[in-house]
Amino acid sequence: MLALSFIEPRLACADAKEDAAQAAKDIDAAYKEAQENIPNGTVKPNEDKLDEAARKNDDTPGDPNKDPAKQAAQKAEDEARSKADDTNAPFKANGDKRGDKYREALKKRREACKRLKKALADLRQQLQKRRQSIAADTSDLDQAIRDAEKARKEQEKTPERPTLSMALPQGAPTLATLVASGKIKIDSAGTGETIGHIADLKIQNITDQPLTCAVPPMILESGSGKNQHYACPSGQTVALNPHQTKTVPMNGVCLNRNKPPVGKGVSGDLVMNEANPAVPQNPNSHLPATDAGKLLRSCAAKYTAAAQLQKSGALKNLPYHDPQKQKDIVVQWSTWTDPEISQMTGGAPATKEDLRKVVYKQVEAKGPMSPETKKKVDQGIDTIFEKVELTTAKAKDLEKPEGGNSPSAETPSG
Repeated sequence: MLALSFIEPRLACADAKEDAAQAAKDIDAAYKEAQENIPNGTVKPNEDKLDEAARKNDDTPGDPNKDPAKQAAQKAEDEARSKADDTNAPFKANGDKRGDKYREALKKRREACKRLKKALADLRQQLQKRRQSIAADTSDLDQAIRDAEKARKEQEKTPERPTLSMALPQGAPTLATLVASGKIKIDSAGTGETIGHIADLKIQNITDQPLTCAVPPMILESGSGKNQHYACPSGQTVALNPHQTKTVPMNGVCLNRNKPPVGKGVSGDLVMNEANPAVPQNPNSHLPATDAGKLLRSCAAKYTAAAQLQKSGALKNLPYHDPQKQKDIVVQWSTWTDPEISQMTGGAPATKEDLRKVVYKQVEAKGPMSPETKKKVDQGIDTIFEKVELTTAKAKDLEKPEGGNSPSAETPSG
């Protein structure tokens, strides 16, 4: 019995140390998984707030049915999740799964932390028991507890993108990197549209090896300067077999209304600007990477604002019944009326009178307006511009600077 009583605590101690070490490894792995799936600058802040609220809820003891403190913590987590869901919804609908993957990685990290806390409590209990023995060696337990406490602190870190100084970039190389290294060729063609499917990229793998390339958020600039620039805040990944060519549709929004769109099928004018100063710029690019980044963040926020407003019912009074058309109209005119965007693209901000002229022209193409029709049209214009201003204001609240880093804000066209 004496031998057994000695062995059992040792086994329990070994189990607790192994559990703590495994939990620490899982926390580190979850952090790296989150880092590899960093969502865009619109989605990430709300996902981080959800993680913080969930951790506080985990750390709050009590019965959620009885304890006010626990009820408050649960409510805060639920509200943070709802807000994060709303922000991520339009991106998710467009095929961007990074928000979901990022959230799942943070959840894995929290679950690992729960196991770590239990193992840490067991280790401390074992340490107290061993200290009751004369001349007992506690160095292994002391070290295990220090390691566990360090891992627990690591769980509080907010995942961020690896800095450019890291030797290996995360994820697939971007188009600009692959073009510069001579592995792919790219051609572009317009569609004649100002919002939605605005261009196609034809990407050709010119190597004997399969390639996976990231099509990042980008500005498609008119190299000639004669046509529109487009913000394409939606990214995707493309897999290419050796020597394979794929056509990738690009969704985006026109940035400068004083110029015509690139015509349907017209190739060669649009050039990529990935808003990344670390990659080679196309010699026909006119916008600095910092300006391109700002444009992408602004437009991504406008898309998200429009989606949230529509979901809340704020766009239901628009004189358009199609949900996609409702979002397109407020995103497009919010972009055109934005003075910062106009300044960077070299045009004048659009006004309500500009909108009026466009609408009048569309209506009068079907025949002269009667006074009664004109009154209804003017009321519709007032409503449209009100919703455009509402979108702009909400987008400003949503937009977050990225600390000088290239943004990855991705937004769907609808």
